[in-house]
Amino acid sequence: MKKLLRSAFRSIGYDVTQSRPSRRDFLKSRSIDTIIDVGANDGKFAQEVRDRGYTGSIVSFEPIRDVYGRLADRFANDRRWKGYNLGVSNKSGEAVIGVSAASVFSSLHKLRAAAGRFEERSNVVRYETIKLTTLDDCSDKIEGNRLFLKLDTQGHEQACLEGLGKLKNRIEGIQMELPLSALYENVWSFHEAVAYMKQLAFVPCIFSPVSYHKCDPLAMVEVDCTFRRYNSDYD
Repeated sequence: MKKLLRSAFRSIGYDVTQSRPSRRDFLKSRSIDTIIDVGANDGKFAQEVRDRGYTGSIVSFEPIRDVYGRLADRFANDRRWKGYNLGVSNKSGEAVIGVSAASVFSSLHKLRAAAGRFEERSNVVRYETIKLTTLDDCSDKIEGNRLFLKLDTQGHEQACLEGLGKLKNRIEGIQMELPLSALYENVWSFHEAVAYMKQLAFVPCIFSPVSYHKCDPLAMVEVDCTFRRYNSDYD
């Protein structure tokens, strides 16, 4: 019957398709009251969710001092958005981060040669000592009972997850930028990431391509993947 209806609509110039869920749909369906924005950079992600109607709390983490300054300017007049000049990992302390010409590529992991071919501005221009924390250690700073965790840490996502601790019990969804073609050394593959998330009882539900190699428009480099909690009723 569905095929017949679709054929009928197509014959008069219309196409009927099922709409695909978006991050906005996820936040609404899970009644998310707090977003944890790790690797916030200058706040573009948080600003985007605000512009698309999210009104709950946002807690941002950005370790690079001058980038954090731009982030702080963004959330200065938003009473439900706060930030910390900290990196997130599996233990607290200090580390040295390579700061790239384009700050979004800055990482605790060494760049592979492929990164420079992908984007010249990924090249490291200086190094900075940053402070690290774990999400578990910050749990008292994070309000809310239904959390959404966004990780964009250029290869350091697994270490961030290893430091979740008791905060994991409040998380309903996790969004990560995962590699199909690694730009950094000693990072997990896409398949390793999905397997690790399954161990945490989270499964993929939304995929959004981030970038492709310039030499091949079908060679994906990174993809944003949103994970939901495992549900034994249908998983």
